[in-house]
Amino acid sequence: MIKSQTWIEFGVGDILIVPFHDDKDEVFGLILQNKKDRHIGDYDGPYLPKEDDTTISFSSLESLEVFIKQLELIKKEMQKTNESGEK
Repeated sequence: MIKSQTWIEFGVGDILIVPFHDDKDEVFGLILQNKKDRHIGDYDGPYLPKEDDTTISFSSLESLEVFIKQLELIKKEMQKTNESGEK
């Protein structure tokens, strides 16, 4: 498995994902925050910033489209794996 300095693992619901838009800098993005005891997709707002939050920001639509495309490729691979029963 490839590991880097920052490792974010999705799959058990312990990461809150909050979209944001900074009007001043014209930046859009996502804030990822560690949470405990949640189900995947639950939102227990309001969002309260923490020092160890992770931010993914996009200053151009093109960069967001590339990010989404890569997520879609991952999704297709996961679907194939799930359909074939591999883990």
